[in-house]
Amino acid sequence: MSIRIGDSVFIRNGTPAVVENRDPYTGTLTLDSDLKAVQNQTRNGMINGLSEENREKLDGIIDQAKDESVDPRERVEKIQSALTELEKDPTQVTLARYLRGEMHFIMNSFGIKPREFSLHESKAR
Repeated sequence: MSIRIGDSVFIRNGTPAVVENRDPYTGTLTLDSDLKAVQNQTRNGMINGLSEENREKLDGIIDQAKDESVDPRERVEKIQSALTELEKDPTQVTLARYLRGEMHFIMNSFGIKPREFSLHESKAR
């Protein structure tokens, strides 16, 4: 697993930190353990493995859904509509996967059942 700039990590004593810089040749990381920086970076969960650009897009979509509605069903609908748009672009597969995971997390947390879902015809009875 490669650690990217912006990922959340824990240092040996259990303190959370955010990766500010990474030297691929020496393997050294520059970390920011300031609580405000960590809270800002993890406001939508500990999301690691995304580029900074995709992380900003993901946070923007989730923040917009949170700002527009408190109701989890409406948030799921907003995320689903953004996900439908993202899936049209084949270069956004990773971002779509993370967004789908966030949507499923909300659905599982609040017991929301999906209105539409895909299923292979051999699995239908």
